[in-house]
Amino acid sequence: MRKLKAVLLANAGMLEIVKNVTEIVAILIAATWAIYSFHLKDAPILETSARSFCELQIDSMNEKKCILKYVLHMKNGGVTSFDVDSVRISYWIIPNDTMLKSNYFSAVDYVKETAPDYSMLDHGFSYHYVPDKECIERYLFFVDKKPDCGILIKANFFIQGQKSFFSNEYFWDDTYSFRIHCVPGEK
Repeated sequence: MRKLKAVLLANAGMLEIVKNVTEIVAILIAATWAIYSFHLKDAPILETSARSFCELQIDSMNEKKCILKYVLHMKNGGVTSFDVDSVRISYWIIPNDTMLKSNYFSAVDYVKETAPDYSMLDHGFSYHYVPDKECIERYLFFVDKKPDCGILIKANFFIQGQKSFFSNEYFWDDTYSFRIHCVPGEK
């Protein structure tokens, strides 16, 4: 009986070690499964969903100047919050001849290759955007009348969102608008 008791006590220590190791392995498997399930199922709907768009109207001021009325919108259409740091607004006055060189004009390619005629950095959109929050800003730009030109205007929003529990991600959200620079009844 003493030998059996000694064997059981010796094995009890070993059984406790096996039990503890099994629990640790089970916890690691459960944690891995939870993280994998979150990234596969839940994380995509939690992605930052910034929606920006703009409106552009060109009106005559006098015989030499036009006024660009630019309305810019930013809305959080997702289910997680994000912050807008700033927005860079740039415009290009593009001669019609440049646009008509081929059957296709790419605004994206044009802005990569050509410096803007005007650019500014604005912090008017610098807010914390909870889901469904929207901000609208209006801008006025004064440009020379050039009837044989188009105006391309672009806004780049610099946005900070949360990537994971411990890190943030930074990304751009762009919106473009284009109008042929002509004033009704004028040439």
